[in-house]
Amino acid sequence: MIEVAGFEVTMEAAVYAAVTVLVLSAAAGVVASVLAFVHRLYSRQASSDALNVLAGLGAIALWLNMTGGLGHFVEGETDLTQPGVVFVNVASLAVGSIVSMYGGRLGDRLAVEAGAVKGVASNGDVSAFVRARGRNIRVELPEDIEDVDGYDPVDPEVRDQVAGQELVFPRGLTVEELHRQVVQRLKDEFDVGYVDLELGDDGEVEFLGLGSRVSGLGPTLGPGTCAVAVEADPAFAASPGDVVQLWKVDGDEPERVAVGELRGAAADVVTLVLDEADAADVTPDERYRVVTLPAEKSAEKELAAMLRSADETMAAFDIEEGDALTGVSAASLGVPVVAVEGRDGEVEAVPAGDRVFEPGDRLYVVGRPDQLRKLGDGVG
Repeated sequence: MIEVAGFEVTMEAAVYAAVTVLVLSAAAGVVASVLAFVHRLYSRQASSDALNVLAGLGAIALWLNMTGGLGHFVEGETDLTQPGVVFVNVASLAVGSIVSMYGGRLGDRLAVEAGAVKGVASNGDVSAFVRARGRNIRVELPEDIEDVDGYDPVDPEVRDQVAGQELVFPRGLTVEELHRQVVQRLKDEFDVGYVDLELGDDGEVEFLGLGSRVSGLGPTLGPGTCAVAVEADPAFAASPGDVVQLWKVDGDEPERVAVGELRGAAADVVTLVLDEADAADVTPDERYRVVTLPAEKSAEKELAAMLRSADETMAAFDIEEGDALTGVSAASLGVPVVAVEGRDGEVEAVPAGDRVFEPGDRLYVVGRPDQLRKLGDGVG
């Protein structure tokens, strides 16, 4: 007989209470572990500690309610208010909450370990997990980094910083998730505009290309045009993209010099896009007046603006005899084909899906640089 908090407790009762607390706590940990395991497999997200604890305590509460209700039904009375019973119940809930929290974390880790080897199914698709060795996924970037077509090369200092870097990621990522995180880290940490990356199932980098975002007016200028800054009175309510006329106003009679597109205005300095022939007539010592013309938006200018703000860009491919793209239809190419120029010089805009490519055709396609790079492997 021992005395606890003023109550006399037999050794048998103390052992029974301790065993009850341990069993109920272990049961709560098992319930939380199973919940976390299933949650990770189906949602690919870790369940929160609060949810794991709630599930574990729910199992304990269910057992206590069942035993209390059964005792009342069989014996007609219960001992729920007895000090020993209260102590066991409170201790079970307290210890069970701690065991549930760590049991949930254990279940999540087991799900990650199992998924890393076997893969998991989500929404009907099977996504392979990266085959990792150790507790983390280590991605070593290659020393040889390529340039991305359609983008300016990155600075040599940035290239040197990226080359040979080792990036560490948590285990349990799918190949797609690892690819997305590597690309995002390269953009965020090294201020890279575009990343062309190919990863193997073990996280090894098979190809890496970097490019900086194209900036300035040059990439948006059409053939035979140039940008000119002149001193002029900008037209009222004129905005970039408007079609305008440039007039000389110093003589007795106003004289129209050129028609172009307004790209920007700062105080009395206006930047215009003009034909090269008209730009030769503009002199830096002359003051001009800009007049806005009513015009519909240009489809090609809208396309150029969209391409500048998107990852996609445009490229042209010449098909020669024996190329892999010979006999391939536009629908099966995998990227949008905006035009095809035949060997006779005739241009077919947005060809039909059953249009078959032949030697001598020139294709104009829109796609991401990595898509265009793979497409170019079948040409030339």
